[in-house]
Amino acid sequence: MVNIGGIEVSPGQIVIAVVPSILFLVVLGVSGWILFRLSRQRQSRGLYLMSLGFLIKTVVDGIWEIFYWSLGGPFYVFTLIHQGMSIAQASAASAIITWTGEGVTFATLAIMVALIIYGATLITQIIPPRTLDAPIGP
Repeated sequence: MVNIGGIEVSPGQIVIAVVPSILFLVVLGVSGWILFRLSRQRQSRGLYLMSLGFLIKTVVDGIWEIFYWSLGGPFYVFTLIHQGMSIAQASAASAIITWTGEGVTFATLAIMVALIIYGATLITQIIPPRTLDAPIGP
């Protein structure tokens, strides 16, 4: 048992809280890396921008997760209450942290979607056929 803010929390509870976000970041990072490798292989600017969106989201969300869990994650409220804050103050502090995280997540999602859409438009552009330098005809 781990003592967080005067409350005994089992390692299993912590693992259940942490694993989904780590798994999501791993899947997102691997898909971004595969897309990046494919973009370099095919020399495609559109695929590169799409992979950049995935990688930006992975890095920024990863940094946010590290910050969030360094504060104590969802158990942060118990730590604040144990330090002498009222329940209302601890809830307000927790809400600020949670909504900041939601804002960061939404902003990176918007950047990722914008880069994916822009990259897809670059891939699907109709390229006019090449013309010969010499005129064709009599």
